[in-house]
Amino acid sequence: APAGAIATPPAAKVWYRRSLRSAYLRGVRHRIYFHIVWTTRHRAPLLDAGLARFLCRFLRQVAREERAHLLEIGMVMTHLHLLARAHPMTSLARLLQRLKGATPRPESSSSGTRDTASTV
Repeated sequence: APAGAIATPPAAKVWYRRSLRSAYLRGVRHRIYFHIVWTTRHRAPLLDAGLARFLCRFLRQVAREERAHLLEIGMVMTHLHLLARAHPMTSLARLLQRLKGATPRPESSSSGTRDTASTV
């Protein structure tokens, strides 16, 4: 540098560690679909229109929290079908646990035990 010139500091180096996941999935397209089916206990005809509307909203929200997207939901009175698309890092076991474990289960009023005939 010429005499009297102000020296500029060297450029700051940016130090970061790339995630192995991001390097692994960069540029990768994925299409992972799951067809999930489950029935009411003893195939009792419990799913009516009101419950079906609630379950559609509720199950979509749970799937979104687990990095999945419910493409289709089909319900009849005794069982339901879900077609889901999931991210590669989504745990299928956890997704199923959250979807099935979070569905409403009516409790019997006084004894504190479950009414098995009306459990979804």
